[in-house]
Amino acid sequence: MRNQPNKRIPLAIIGPYPPPYGGIATHIYRLRPYLKSENISHRVFNHGNAESEDVIPNHKSPIWYFDFLFCRNLNVNAVHFHQTLHGFEYLYWFIYSKINRLKIIITLHNETILSKRLFRSFNLFLLRKTGYSLLITVSKKVHLFLNDRNIRNILLPAYIPVDMKQLKPIRVDKRKKIIVYAIFKVTSKNLIDIYGFDLVMKLMNFVSGEYDLYILIGDKKNSDIGILESILFQNKQTDSVNIVYDKNLVDFLPNADVYIRPSKSDGYGISIQEALELGVPAIASDVCERPPGTIVFKSGSFEDFFKKFNFVARTPTSEILKNSRHLAYHRQLITLYKRICQPTHR
Repeated sequence: MRNQPNKRIPLAIIGPYPPPYGGIATHIYRLRPYLKSENISHRVFNHGNAESEDVIPNHKSPIWYFDFLFCRNLNVNAVHFHQTLHGFEYLYWFIYSKINRLKIIITLHNETILSKRLFRSFNLFLLRKTGYSLLITVSKKVHLFLNDRNIRNILLPAYIPVDMKQLKPIRVDKRKKIIVYAIFKVTSKNLIDIYGFDLVMKLMNFVSGEYDLYILIGDKKNSDIGILESILFQNKQTDSVNIVYDKNLVDFLPNADVYIRPSKSDGYGISIQEALELGVPAIASDVCERPPGTIVFKSGSFEDFFKKFNFVARTPTSEILKNSRHLAYHRQLITLYKRICQPTHR
Protein backbone atom coordinates (compact mmCIF):
# COMPACT_ATOMS: atom_id res chain seq x y z
CA MET A 1 0.00 0.00 0.00
CA ARG A 2 1.55 3.29 -1.08
CA ASN A 3 0.91 6.88 -0.12
CA GLN A 4 -0.61 6.04 3.24
CA PRO A 5 -1.44 9.01 5.49
CA ASN A 6 0.81 9.52 8.50
CA LYS A 7 -2.02 10.66 10.74
CA ARG A 8 -5.03 8.59 11.60
CA ILE A 9 -8.19 9.43 9.62
CA PRO A 10 -11.76 8.32 10.27
CA LEU A 11 -12.67 6.74 6.95
CA ALA A 12 -11.36 4.80 3.96
CA ILE A 13 -13.72 4.47 0.99
CA ILE A 14 -13.27 1.59 -1.47
CA GLY A 15 -14.99 2.02 -4.83
CA PRO A 16 -14.99 3.79 -8.21
CA TYR A 17 -14.29 7.49 -8.63
CA PRO A 18 -14.85 9.41 -11.89
CA PRO A 19 -13.90 9.31 -14.63
CA PRO A 20 -15.63 7.27 -15.96
CA TYR A 21 -18.95 8.41 -14.56
CA GLY A 22 -21.34 5.84 -13.15
CA GLY A 23 -23.87 5.71 -10.34
CA ILE A 24 -21.48 4.62 -7.58
CA ALA A 25 -18.63 6.84 -8.79
CA THR A 26 -20.97 9.83 -8.86
CA HIS A 27 -22.18 8.99 -5.37
CA ILE A 28 -18.65 8.99 -3.95
CA TYR A 29 -17.70 12.11 -5.91
CA ARG A 30 -20.66 14.09 -4.56
CA LEU A 31 -20.24 12.74 -1.06
CA ARG A 32 -16.73 14.11 -0.58
CA PRO A 33 -17.65 17.84 -0.24
CA TYR A 34 -20.13 16.92 2.52
CA LEU A 35 -17.46 14.87 4.29
CA LYS A 36 -15.08 17.82 4.11
CA SER A 37 -17.70 20.29 5.34
CA GLU A 38 -18.33 18.03 8.35
CA ASN A 39 -14.57 17.63 8.98
CA ILE A 40 -14.64 13.89 8.31
CA SER A 41 -11.20 13.26 6.86
CA HIS A 42 -11.13 10.35 4.44
CA ARG A 43 -9.24 8.60 1.68
CA VAL A 44 -10.70 7.06 -1.48
CA PHE A 45 -9.12 3.95 -2.97
CA ASN A 46 -10.34 4.26 -6.53
CA HIS A 47 -11.19 1.29 -8.76
CA GLY A 48 -10.21 3.40 -11.76
CA ASN A 49 -7.18 5.45 -12.74
CA ALA A 50 -8.01 8.92 -11.43
CA GLU A 51 -5.63 10.21 -8.79
CA SER A 52 -5.78 13.41 -6.77
CA GLU A 53 -5.62 14.62 -3.20
CA ASP A 54 -6.84 11.75 -1.01
CA VAL A 55 -7.82 9.70 -4.08
CA ILE A 56 -5.51 6.77 -4.77
CA PRO A 57 -6.08 4.40 -7.73
CA ASN A 58 -6.08 0.67 -7.05
CA HIS A 59 -7.39 -0.27 -10.53
CA LYS A 60 -9.62 -2.88 -8.84
CA SER A 61 -6.57 -5.13 -8.84
CA PRO A 62 -6.85 -8.53 -7.12
CA ILE A 63 -3.26 -8.10 -5.94
CA TRP A 64 -4.15 -4.77 -4.34
CA TYR A 65 -7.11 -6.35 -2.56
CA PHE A 66 -4.95 -9.20 -1.31
CA ASP A 67 -2.41 -6.73 0.08
CA PHE A 68 -5.23 -4.71 1.62
CA LEU A 69 -6.25 -7.70 3.74
CA PHE A 70 -2.97 -7.47 5.63
CA CYS A 71 -2.40 -3.71 5.58
CA ARG A 72 -1.76 -3.05 9.26
CA ASN A 73 -0.66 0.60 8.83
CA LEU A 74 -3.83 1.86 7.16
CA ASN A 75 -4.42 4.37 9.99
CA VAL A 76 -8.19 4.59 9.65
CA ASN A 77 -11.09 3.91 12.00
CA ALA A 78 -13.51 2.45 9.44
CA VAL A 79 -13.57 1.08 5.89
CA HIS A 80 -16.56 1.52 3.57
CA PHE A 81 -16.78 -1.06 0.77
CA HIS A 82 -18.92 0.11 -2.14
CA GLN A 83 -18.63 -2.15 -5.15
CA THR A 84 -18.42 -5.78 -6.18
CA LEU A 85 -15.09 -7.57 -6.27
CA HIS A 86 -15.13 -9.82 -9.34
CA GLY A 87 -18.04 -11.80 -7.84
CA PHE A 88 -16.18 -12.69 -4.63
CA GLU A 89 -17.15 -9.67 -2.54
CA TYR A 90 -19.05 -11.57 0.16
CA LEU A 91 -16.13 -13.91 0.73
CA TYR A 92 -13.73 -10.98 0.78
CA TRP A 93 -15.78 -9.00 3.31
CA PHE A 94 -16.00 -12.05 5.55
CA ILE A 95 -12.25 -12.68 5.46
CA TYR A 96 -11.46 -8.99 5.92
CA SER A 97 -13.63 -8.79 9.02
CA LYS A 98 -11.84 -11.77 10.55
CA ILE A 99 -8.33 -10.51 9.86
CA ASN A 100 -8.82 -6.82 10.66
CA ARG A 101 -10.29 -5.09 13.71
CA LEU A 102 -11.46 -2.03 11.80
CA LYS A 103 -15.12 -1.09 11.63
CA ILE A 104 -16.62 -2.18 8.33
CA ILE A 105 -19.39 -0.50 6.33
CA ILE A 106 -20.83 -2.28 3.28
CA THR A 107 -23.23 -0.89 0.67
CA LEU A 108 -25.11 -3.26 -1.64
CA HIS A 109 -25.74 -1.05 -4.67
CA ASN A 110 -27.67 -3.59 -6.73
CA GLU A 111 -29.93 -6.64 -6.48
CA THR A 112 -27.46 -9.34 -7.54
CA ILE A 113 -27.96 -11.21 -4.27
CA LEU A 114 -31.54 -11.84 -5.41
CA SER A 115 -30.61 -13.10 -8.86
CA LYS A 116 -27.59 -15.31 -8.18
CA ARG A 117 -29.53 -18.26 -6.81
CA LEU A 118 -26.62 -20.67 -7.09
CA PHE A 119 -24.54 -18.67 -4.62
CA ARG A 120 -27.34 -17.03 -2.64
CA SER A 121 -27.30 -19.35 0.36
CA PHE A 122 -23.51 -19.23 0.56
CA ASN A 123 -23.43 -15.43 0.29
CA LEU A 124 -26.13 -15.09 2.96
CA PHE A 125 -24.15 -17.39 5.23
CA LEU A 126 -21.02 -15.25 4.73
CA LEU A 127 -22.97 -12.05 5.30
CA ARG A 128 -24.30 -13.37 8.63
CA LYS A 129 -20.77 -14.25 9.73
CA THR A 130 -19.18 -10.97 8.58
CA GLY A 131 -18.39 -8.57 11.39
CA TYR A 132 -19.71 -5.40 9.84
CA SER A 133 -20.78 -2.31 11.74
CA LEU A 134 -23.27 -1.21 9.11
CA LEU A 135 -24.86 -2.85 6.05
CA ILE A 136 -26.59 -0.41 3.69
CA THR A 137 -29.06 -1.48 1.01
CA VAL A 138 -30.27 0.90 -1.70
CA SER A 139 -33.00 -1.44 -2.96
CA LYS A 140 -36.18 -1.94 -0.95
CA LYS A 141 -36.44 -5.49 -2.31
CA VAL A 142 -32.99 -6.37 -0.97
CA HIS A 143 -33.72 -4.59 2.31
CA LEU A 144 -36.88 -6.64 2.90
CA PHE A 145 -35.22 -9.83 1.64
CA LEU A 146 -32.43 -9.48 4.22
CA ASN A 147 -34.85 -8.46 6.97
CA ASP A 148 -36.84 -11.64 6.37
CA ARG A 149 -33.63 -13.60 6.96
CA ASN A 150 -32.72 -11.68 10.11
CA ILE A 151 -29.72 -9.97 8.54
CA ARG A 152 -29.51 -6.48 9.98
CA ASN A 153 -29.35 -3.68 7.42
CA ILE A 154 -30.73 -0.21 6.76
CA LEU A 155 -32.41 1.08 3.60
CA LEU A 156 -30.64 4.20 2.36
CA PRO A 157 -30.71 5.08 -1.36
CA ALA A 158 -27.36 6.32 -2.63
CA TYR A 159 -28.66 9.53 -4.15
CA ILE A 160 -26.82 12.76 -3.30
CA PRO A 161 -28.33 15.99 -4.69
CA VAL A 162 -26.86 17.74 -7.69
CA ASP A 163 -24.82 20.80 -6.73
CA MET A 164 -26.24 23.34 -9.17
CA LYS A 165 -23.15 25.53 -8.70
CA GLN A 166 -20.97 22.72 -10.09
CA LEU A 167 -23.29 21.90 -13.01
CA LYS A 168 -21.50 22.29 -16.36
CA PRO A 169 -24.23 21.93 -18.99
CA ILE A 170 -23.22 20.21 -22.24
CA ARG A 171 -25.41 21.68 -24.97
CA VAL A 172 -26.32 20.11 -28.33
CA ASP A 173 -28.12 21.48 -31.36
CA LYS A 174 -31.71 20.31 -31.09
CA ARG A 175 -33.18 19.19 -34.40
CA LYS A 176 -35.97 17.34 -32.62
CA LYS A 177 -37.04 16.61 -29.08
CA ILE A 178 -34.42 14.64 -27.16
CA ILE A 179 -34.59 11.33 -25.31
CA VAL A 180 -31.63 10.64 -23.02
CA TYR A 181 -30.68 7.07 -22.10
CA ALA A 182 -27.56 5.93 -20.23
CA ILE A 183 -25.48 2.76 -20.21
CA PHE A 184 -22.39 2.48 -18.05
CA LYS A 185 -20.71 -0.34 -20.00
CA VAL A 186 -21.91 -2.12 -23.16
CA THR A 187 -21.55 -5.90 -23.38
CA SER A 188 -23.43 -8.50 -25.41
CA LYS A 189 -25.17 -9.70 -22.26
CA ASN A 190 -26.06 -6.56 -20.34
CA LEU A 191 -27.30 -4.46 -23.26
CA ILE A 192 -30.60 -6.35 -23.41
CA ASP A 193 -30.74 -8.35 -20.16
CA ILE A 194 -29.91 -5.41 -17.88
CA TYR A 195 -30.33 -2.12 -19.78
CA GLY A 196 -33.42 -3.07 -21.80
CA PHE A 197 -32.05 -1.79 -25.11
CA ASP A 198 -34.54 -3.92 -27.04
CA LEU A 199 -37.35 -1.75 -25.65
CA VAL A 200 -35.46 1.40 -26.59
CA MET A 201 -35.10 0.29 -30.21
CA LYS A 202 -38.80 -0.59 -30.43
CA LEU A 203 -39.61 2.85 -29.08
CA MET A 204 -37.40 4.60 -31.62
CA ASN A 205 -39.07 2.70 -34.47
CA PHE A 206 -42.24 4.61 -33.54
CA VAL A 207 -40.96 8.05 -32.46
CA SER A 208 -37.76 8.74 -34.44
CA GLY A 209 -39.62 11.22 -36.64
CA GLU A 210 -40.15 13.49 -33.63
CA TYR A 211 -37.34 12.48 -31.24
CA ASP A 212 -33.58 11.97 -31.35
CA LEU A 213 -32.04 9.51 -28.92
CA TYR A 214 -28.80 10.29 -27.11
CA ILE A 215 -27.08 7.27 -25.55
CA LEU A 216 -24.51 8.19 -22.91
CA ILE A 217 -21.81 5.54 -22.46
CA GLY A 218 -19.94 5.81 -19.16
CA ASP A 219 -17.07 3.40 -19.80
CA LYS A 220 -16.05 3.51 -23.46
CA LYS A 221 -12.78 1.66 -22.92
CA ASN A 222 -14.46 -1.55 -21.72
CA SER A 223 -17.56 -1.32 -23.93
CA ASP A 224 -18.26 -3.35 -27.06
CA ILE A 225 -19.52 -0.48 -29.18
CA GLY A 226 -19.66 -2.71 -32.25
CA ILE A 227 -22.64 -4.58 -30.81
CA LEU A 228 -24.48 -1.34 -30.19
CA GLU A 229 -23.76 0.02 -33.66
CA SER A 230 -24.85 -3.28 -35.25
CA ILE A 231 -28.25 -3.12 -33.54
CA LEU A 232 -28.69 0.51 -34.59
CA PHE A 233 -27.89 -0.43 -38.20
CA GLN A 234 -30.30 -3.38 -38.17
CA ASN A 235 -33.07 -1.11 -36.87
CA LYS A 236 -32.21 1.65 -39.36
CA GLN A 237 -31.73 4.12 -36.52
CA THR A 238 -28.23 5.42 -37.23
CA ASP A 239 -29.56 8.88 -38.19
CA SER A 240 -31.79 9.32 -35.12
CA VAL A 241 -29.35 8.02 -32.51
CA ASN A 242 -26.25 9.74 -31.15
CA ILE A 243 -23.68 8.05 -28.93
CA VAL A 244 -21.93 10.22 -26.34
CA TYR A 245 -18.87 8.97 -24.47
CA ASP A 246 -17.32 9.74 -21.10
CA LYS A 247 -19.58 12.67 -20.22
CA ASN A 248 -21.19 13.36 -16.87
CA LEU A 249 -24.85 12.45 -17.30
CA VAL A 250 -26.11 15.23 -15.06
CA ASP A 251 -24.33 17.81 -17.25
CA PHE A 252 -26.09 16.42 -20.33
CA LEU A 253 -29.59 16.09 -18.87
CA PRO A 254 -30.55 19.77 -19.36
CA ASN A 255 -30.88 18.92 -23.08
CA ALA A 256 -33.46 16.21 -22.43
CA ASP A 257 -37.19 16.34 -22.99
CA VAL A 258 -37.49 12.93 -21.34
CA TYR A 259 -35.09 10.54 -19.60
CA ILE A 260 -35.67 6.79 -19.89
CA ARG A 261 -34.37 3.95 -17.75
CA PRO A 262 -35.96 0.68 -18.95
CA SER A 263 -33.52 -1.47 -16.96
CA LYS A 264 -34.54 -5.06 -16.33
CA SER A 265 -32.28 -5.23 -13.28
CA ASP A 266 -31.55 -2.23 -11.10
CA GLY A 267 -30.90 -0.98 -7.58
CA TYR A 268 -32.61 2.42 -7.37
CA GLY A 269 -31.63 4.66 -10.25
CA ILE A 270 -29.72 7.71 -9.04
CA SER A 271 -29.90 9.24 -12.51
CA ILE A 272 -33.71 9.27 -12.33
CA GLN A 273 -33.67 11.60 -9.33
CA GLU A 274 -31.06 13.74 -11.10
CA ALA A 275 -33.40 14.14 -14.07
CA LEU A 276 -36.37 15.01 -11.86
CA GLU A 277 -34.42 17.65 -9.94
CA LEU A 278 -33.40 19.22 -13.26
CA GLY A 279 -37.04 19.36 -14.38
CA VAL A 280 -36.85 16.43 -16.81
CA PRO A 281 -39.64 13.80 -16.78
CA ALA A 282 -38.29 10.29 -16.17
CA ILE A 283 -39.75 6.94 -17.27
CA ALA A 284 -38.40 3.80 -15.59
CA SER A 285 -39.17 0.11 -15.18
CA ASP A 286 -40.75 -1.19 -11.99
CA VAL A 287 -37.95 -3.64 -11.13
CA CYS A 288 -37.26 -1.73 -7.90
CA GLU A 289 -38.48 1.23 -5.92
CA ARG A 290 -38.10 4.46 -7.89
CA PRO A 291 -37.83 8.10 -6.75
CA PRO A 292 -41.14 9.91 -6.16
CA GLY A 293 -42.42 11.44 -9.37
CA THR A 294 -41.04 8.74 -11.69
CA ILE A 295 -43.40 7.48 -14.40
CA VAL A 296 -43.16 3.71 -13.90
CA PHE A 297 -43.95 0.93 -16.39
CA LYS A 298 -44.08 -2.85 -16.11
CA SER A 299 -40.58 -4.22 -16.66
CA GLY A 300 -40.10 -5.87 -20.05
CA SER A 301 -43.50 -4.73 -21.36
CA PHE A 302 -43.11 -2.60 -24.47
CA GLU A 303 -46.85 -1.99 -24.56
CA ASP A 304 -46.79 -0.37 -21.11
CA PHE A 305 -43.51 1.43 -21.85
CA PHE A 306 -44.97 2.96 -25.01
CA LYS A 307 -48.18 3.88 -23.20
CA LYS A 308 -46.26 5.73 -20.49
CA PHE A 309 -44.05 7.44 -23.06
CA ASN A 310 -47.11 8.75 -24.89
CA PHE A 311 -48.51 9.97 -21.57
CA VAL A 312 -45.34 11.98 -20.94
CA ALA A 313 -45.31 13.29 -24.50
CA ARG A 314 -48.82 14.79 -24.24
CA THR A 315 -48.80 15.91 -20.57
CA PRO A 316 -47.37 19.23 -19.31
CA THR A 317 -44.06 18.74 -17.53
CA SER A 318 -45.30 20.58 -14.46
CA GLU A 319 -48.11 18.05 -14.11
CA ILE A 320 -45.72 15.09 -14.47
CA LEU A 321 -43.25 16.46 -11.91
CA LYS A 322 -45.77 17.52 -9.28
CA ASN A 323 -45.13 14.39 -7.19
CA SER A 324 -41.32 14.61 -7.31
CA ARG A 325 -39.44 15.53 -4.13
CA HIS A 326 -36.03 16.85 -3.20
CA LEU A 327 -34.18 14.02 -1.46
CA ALA A 328 -31.35 14.36 1.05
CA TYR A 329 -30.30 10.84 2.05
CA HIS A 330 -26.70 12.01 2.39
CA ARG A 331 -27.54 13.76 5.66
CA GLN A 332 -28.46 10.44 7.21
CA LEU A 333 -25.27 8.89 5.82
CA ILE A 334 -23.14 11.67 7.33
CA THR A 335 -24.81 11.09 10.71
CA LEU A 336 -24.02 7.38 10.49
CA TYR A 337 -20.41 8.11 9.55
CA LYS A 338 -20.00 10.38 12.56
CA ARG A 339 -21.24 7.64 14.87
CA ILE A 340 -19.38 4.70 13.34
CA CYS A 341 -16.10 6.37 12.44
CA GLN A 342 -15.32 7.49 15.96
CA PRO A 343 -12.11 5.86 17.26
CA THR A 344 -12.57 2.76 19.38
CA HIS A 345 -10.60 2.85 22.62
CA ARG A 346 -9.25 -0.53 23.66
